Amino acid sequence: MITLPVSSPAIISKCKCDKKKIEACSLITITSSINSHSLTTTTLIPPFLPNLTDFDPQNSLTTDDLANLNKWGFNVIRFYAAWMGVYPHSSTEINYEYLMQLSKAVSMMENHGIYTLLDCHQDIFSRFFCGEGVPDWVAIFEGNQTLMTFPFPLALNITREPDTGYPILEECLRRSFGQYYLTEAVTNGFKMLYTNGNGTRESFASFWRTVANQFANRSSVLGYELHQQLSLTLLATQQKNLNI
Repeated sequence: MITLPVSSPAIISKCKCDKKKIEACSLITITSSINSHSLTTTTLIPPFLPNLTDFDPQNSLTTDDLANLNKWGFNVIRFYAAWMGVYPHSSTEINYEYLMQLSKAVSMMENHGIYTLLDCHQDIFSRFFCGEGVPDWVAIFEGNQTLMTFPFPLALNITREPDTGYPILEECLRRSFGQYYLTEAVTNGFKMLYTNGNGTRESFASFWRTVANQFANRSSVLGYELHQQLSLTLLATQQKNLNI
């Protein structure tokens, strides 16, 4: 999403929020923003961060990039905060190096008069299902049979990487990703998250608690987008049974 820019603030000021509006800060409009994952799609795979030092037309967010964004009038970036980046191996093992790099990126944006909206992005739940979102250890809760039979019931053949079990990305991208939401694996994954199967929802809450604590005193962080592009079909058809 790219919208028309307006004048950006020269410095970051603290925003006052209530249930209806955000005020007392230098934002002209919050829709004057650019998604960091639109600038650099490779942030959606490890290490879940753009290149912060060396310019790359597809994969960087350097001081030069930020100076240009500020000059062009952008004052907000929606920036990917990866669940798998913070908790790569389990629900108890925090990757503090990733949090430090995430904090560094927020500081760089702040130094250029740009606010941050931290976003837990997801597409199709997991890399095991041609997308990204939850850590691998969460997806594995579904069981090896479910992982390996993806994209059932779609009549598609997808080759997997021998070392990771991930579908080959090039094969995934040959098709519209929206159809993968119709697969059994993705549906079961969202149901597991919504209903706290295997403690998944509690682990997700712990992830956001860790991120929120990290940035609690950062005035340039506007807020947190808890999850993006959820399975609305599942919510609409089974809301009464999901206990949420």
